[in-house]
Amino acid sequence: KKVALKLQHEGIEEIMLSDLQALKRIIRFCAWLGGESWADMPRLLNSWAKDMVCELDFTSEAQNLREVRSGLAAAGVDVVVPEVLEGWVSKRAFIMEFCEGFRFTNIEQLALHGVDTVALGSRALHAVACQLLEIGLCNSDP
Repeated sequence: KKVALKLQHEGIEEIMLSDLQALKRIIRFCAWLGGESWADMPRLLNSWAKDMVCELDFTSEAQNLREVRSGLAAAGVDVVVPEVLEGWVSKRAFIMEFCEGFRFTNIEQLALHGVDTVALGSRALHAVACQLLEIGLCNSDP
């Protein structure tokens, strides 16, 4: 069975946390300068930053992938979501099944395979809407 191994780059956690702190300082400064129109930005950034920090833990990502996979299947959405290989998940790495294909942004491959791009766009939108509105999660990995 072909598998895909997702590894976290060494040192990325420290880089991301540092970048988030810098961004928070910039947003606080912009909010101070921008007044009332920027009042909600620090709170929005803090909420977003918590989600970004969770993205550093691949056990959470693997669990989200499981939930999205089962939720989309239960909703009857016809998309391929790789299966996580149980027992092969850690904070900085995990293994999932490898799914053959190409990115749906690859115009040449779409044309070569005669893909109806309108139908593809509709299916992609349906899958994302189902994730957000019915499952409450979104997995946007290709």
